[in-house]
Amino acid sequence: MDYSRPTPEEFLSKIKANEPKSKGKLKIFFGACAGVGKTFSMLAAAQQKLNDQIDVMIGIVEAHGRIETIKQSEGIPSLPLKEHLRQNITLYEFDLDAALKRDPAIILIDELAHSNVPGSRHPKRWQDVLELLEHGIDVYTTLNVQHLDSLNDIVAQITGVKVRETIPDNIFDEADEIVLVDIPSEVILERLSEGKVYLGELTKKKAAQNFFKIENLVALREIALRRVAEQVEAEKDLYVRFLKKGKKGNISQILVCIGPGESAAKLIRVAKQYAVRSKATWTVLYVESKEHHYLSKDEMLIIEKNIHQAQLLGANTMVIPSLDIAHAIINFAKEKNIGIILIGKSTRYLSHSLFYHSMAKKILESGESLDVYVIHLENERKLEKKHYMPKIQNYFKAFFVLFSVTMLSYALRPVLALENVIMFYLMAIIYIAVTTETIIALISVFVALIVHNYLFVPPYYRIDLFRELNSYSAQTSLTLFVFILVSLLVGVQTNKLRIQNQLIHTRAKYNAELYAFTQKLLTAKGKTKIVNITTEHIGHLFNVVVLIWEGDENGHLQLLSHKDTLLDPKEESAAIWCYENNHEAGKDSDTIPSARGYYWPLSIGDRAVGTLGIIAKDPNREFDQEEKRELLALVTQATLAFERVKSSEKAEIFSSEYDN
Repeated sequence: MDYSRPTPEEFLSKIKANEPKSKGKLKIFFGACAGVGKTFSMLAAAQQKLNDQIDVMIGIVEAHGRIETIKQSEGIPSLPLKEHLRQNITLYEFDLDAALKRDPAIILIDELAHSNVPGSRHPKRWQDVLELLEHGIDVYTTLNVQHLDSLNDIVAQITGVKVRETIPDNIFDEADEIVLVDIPSEVILERLSEGKVYLGELTKKKAAQNFFKIENLVALREIALRRVAEQVEAEKDLYVRFLKKGKKGNISQILVCIGPGESAAKLIRVAKQYAVRSKATWTVLYVESKEHHYLSKDEMLIIEKNIHQAQLLGANTMVIPSLDIAHAIINFAKEKNIGIILIGKSTRYLSHSLFYHSMAKKILESGESLDVYVIHLENERKLEKKHYMPKIQNYFKAFFVLFSVTMLSYALRPVLALENVIMFYLMAIIYIAVTTETIIALISVFVALIVHNYLFVPPYYRIDLFRELNSYSAQTSLTLFVFILVSLLVGVQTNKLRIQNQLIHTRAKYNAELYAFTQKLLTAKGKTKIVNITTEHIGHLFNVVVLIWEGDENGHLQLLSHKDTLLDPKEESAAIWCYENNHEAGKDSDTIPSARGYYWPLSIGDRAVGTLGIIAKDPNREFDQEEKRELLALVTQATLAFERVKSSEKAEIFSSEYDN
């Protein structure tokens, strides 16, 4: 009898050990402002769990010297803080890695909206909390109402204080439990005067005079109560919908149309509040019109920042190219069955206001069943535009064409009627508009008019446009008017066609590159070949260094490309975190954003098989949204190829073991 064979209990324990932990639960102690007792209440709840023999640990608690808070924390194990040396000053922060290693059942993380020390893995503490939750650790945390992103503007208007540290509303909305910690406003003022509300000695008096006014505290309490009530109502509404599933129509949807301005961030926050109140799903749409190609670098960054903010707030986001913004919005709303559209309007610039009024009017007059809400936005500073300068050779081309037509017409002047000369110039203007830029075509119209008046209208060699009109018959004057009008229209329309052609060319190039890359991977045999194809193709296309890691059986990463490259520890940390958490990291992400490289997991499903990173050869190189989308598509194809090779390797191993 084989006594070494595992028992059923041992099998079961091994299975449970290999099962991934379920996601942790988030409990937020929520208050109107500092001083209501959020931290104290959190510690009291932790003490109760500790009495129930549950593994509770303090990750970080900001007691600020308050005796009651310190006493309430006694007996709860505390995790040592991590030291950060910055500008010869030692700063202490929550140690995320130590918490993950310790793996308590519940961990206390005070001040959810806190910003971490620069150089930390995550810029914000709420991002540390999300990672703890992903690893199955329950989190107790605290939050003030002014730190909710969608309420930031409202609180600033009431108190006159703009809070910079905020968290995305979806974290609050998706919390498993919200505990409202509330005390009367008069009690808060008493606690402030007694020094029980930590504000720092230098700011205490100023805070009492500004933020901590009785009318402000009353308003903040009302906002906090309303926000918690809205979340409860939203949960109740979801439950009712679950019970009535299949008996009602589509859930209401909201479309938010943003532009490149800074005020779009406020429109997104307003839309979030509207979506919460109406229990609706919402989508943020940005249309890449012809003006998009003339935006400055700062405006491009603002667009990306606003789209990222919308994603954090829980919105679906979409970027589509179109020359007609209103038409694109209408078609998108019809396709997605959206009935409500939110559009922002700033009053600073008349042209800007007229544009949005016109766009709202177009949408309303489309005949579709759409409700359009125009949201008044604060005046924003006008960013410097990136002016497009036509190529100098196009000026010479236009000059040569006009000169040739003028010489030909002048030679035939004795036998040509004025109408025929006008037609010659019209053909020249059309050619210039088709082959050059709009501004050159418009300049050419003016030059052609002057030259025509000077050389072809008697008495010759004098410029008098009014005399030219008087010398023409009614038919000739009409021809001249048509000449000018058609020339202008041709110039404008040709410019639109050129931009549309550029968009089509960009899409076609993108599809061609993706197709070529896919074809190469399909014919590749072996892991080494796939690595070489991926590094060469992406590296040449974007002028970057492509790094590919593969995870082994023990969960460690092995670098497969550019093995002789000396990487900064920060880059390696980003790659490892990306692999272990199956989430992007590095530059422009929420994890190790100070890294130079961008890192994506090579994964299909819940588990990554490796990491792909790119580091631009030019340190100042920035990737726009379009390039990132293309990169992500290429990474997906590379992942499929890796999965195919790994499946083949496993099949070969299984086949050889079976044969033996």
